[in-house]
Amino acid sequence: MVAVDFKRFFLDVEGITRYHYLFVPQSALTGGPVPLVILLHGAGGNPRTAKNVSDMNRLALQQGFIVSYPQGTGPGDRELTWNTGHCCGFAYENGIDDVSFIANLMDELAVEWPVDEQRIYVAGISNGAMMTHRLACQLSGRIAAIAAVAGTMPPLCEEPAVPVPVIMFHGTADLFVPYNGGLSASSAVKKPVEHRSVRQTVDSWLRFNHCSVNPRTEKTGVVTTEFYSGQEARQDVVLVKIDGGGHTWPGTYAGEPNPDDPMQQLSATQMIWDFFLRHPANSTNFDTPS
Repeated sequence: MVAVDFKRFFLDVEGITRYHYLFVPQSALTGGPVPLVILLHGAGGNPRTAKNVSDMNRLALQQGFIVSYPQGTGPGDRELTWNTGHCCGFAYENGIDDVSFIANLMDELAVEWPVDEQRIYVAGISNGAMMTHRLACQLSGRIAAIAAVAGTMPPLCEEPAVPVPVIMFHGTADLFVPYNGGLSASSAVKKPVEHRSVRQTVDSWLRFNHCSVNPRTEKTGVVTTEFYSGQEARQDVVLVKIDGGGHTWPGTYAGEPNPDDPMQQLSATQMIWDFFLRHPANSTNFDTPS
């Protein structure tokens, strides 16, 4: 077994050949089972954009975990989407079963690589974040925790079988997935999409995870973080709200040069990894940071 530097692998799911890009640093092969992070690109993106916008490989190299970047479906490399049940583009219009794809991907990775099945995590941005919510609802027994960046919960997401810890990042000036919900002012699929609000999404997870509706709140500049908890770590829900923030992954690069851009005031990638570290699937103790 040798290290893999962002290499493409194929698998067949329900008669369709799908693929993902894999990053396995040598540091993930020197001990026992390690965490797996599955990172979903947004609509119009691809595995390379997900790798670049998150900078997750750099952290994986430091911390010794595996990252998989699955590819959505579409007519071209810049028209790839995920079927969240309410959008988007090719995947939704053609009824692509992305839940089965990710479940099969988890199976294959667990067989081929030293994956700790108690520490399988999913993160995504935009349409990929919406898909991340859907996966948590439908594959809750296999996903230790999720992170959603600039994407809210699909309307048809039903209560998961077990609680799933969630961390969300969202800017109040997001035009693609409006903070307060409703039709998007902009869309990578060239047509308006109706979205649930961030508050509706948080409230759904509070209900699903049976945790307190009264958060502990921290505010630094334009960033407000709300920590919701229950009796166990599995119930944790965290919302990171960026006043004036747009449709970006905080902390890697801004859409336009702007010295006041709030996206540079925190690292979503580091916060996501810290959250994942505190939430293996078998976590039971209250573990929200003080």
